[in-house]
Amino acid sequence: MNAYVDQADPYPDVRMADFDWGVRNGVVGWAQCPDTNTGTGGDRAAGTGWCRGQHLRFNAYYYWHYSGVFDTATQRRQIACHETGHTVGLRHRNTLDSCMYTNAGEGAAATLDAHDRGHINGHY
Repeated sequence: MNAYVDQADPYPDVRMADFDWGVRNGVVGWAQCPDTNTGTGGDRAAGTGWCRGQHLRFNAYYYWHYSGVFDTATQRRQIACHETGHTVGLRHRNTLDSCMYTNAGEGAAATLDAHDRGHINGHY
């Protein structure tokens, strides 16, 4: 997977931003397909859905105001991996060996495992 920044691209696959949302709501990051997307496909209910122009947001409130979440570079990598995984169609898992562990940031790996990579390779 490659990531790049190109402000001039009118059709990005994912728009990513962190912002202090000013609230401790239990959500440190989320991926959303907005109404302004530039294309959709697959079946979101089945976990194969996608959209072009997804918004990936991180709630910076946690690492700016609240101790215990986003405190370490490893936690930030794990949450970034988890949310980016959602943008390519990965769902939550019940294994700490994957960044797609259900509770992002709670001791899971900061990388995708072979199972996750197999799903990505199968879709793309």
